[in-house]
Amino acid sequence: MGAYLLDTNALVYHYEGDPIGRQIDALLRVSGNRFYVSTLALVEIRSALAARVRDGNLTLEGYQLVVKRFAYDISSLGKFHAEPLRQKFVDPCIQLLEEYALRQRLGLRTLDCLHLRVALDLKQREPELHIVTADRAFANVACLAGVTPLLLEAPT
Repeated sequence: MGAYLLDTNALVYHYEGDPIGRQIDALLRVSGNRFYVSTLALVEIRSALAARVRDGNLTLEGYQLVVKRFAYDISSLGKFHAEPLRQKFVDPCIQLLEEYALRQRLGLRTLDCLHLRVALDLKQREPELHIVTADRAFANVACLAGVTPLLLEAPT
């Protein structure tokens, strides 16, 4: 049994049926695992999917289907618990950005920083929390900050 916070890129792979997303499907099949998303993902997943529609890689109907499935999955009957962004995360996010993006010159972006802050807060309740991402740079920063990453990679 484990606890997992899914980064938005992981969610997109999961809902698109991408081979990388099958790793999430395997985690979902394990009884007792707990899954979380940041409420930031409510907006970010739509942005990522809209980009796929603009690029011609997803139809408008496909977009609507994924959004509907995601909304169900974060409902009280669904499989993901939405962890809220909190005002108290602002100053710690500034500190994280200054530490990892500025001093250590690692690639920590704003939205990833917010996901990381949610993970650090959640880790107080879920000490064995993993952050699930397909972003290697973000996984490295999460590890340095004290959250164990589960890096999704394409099957060989």
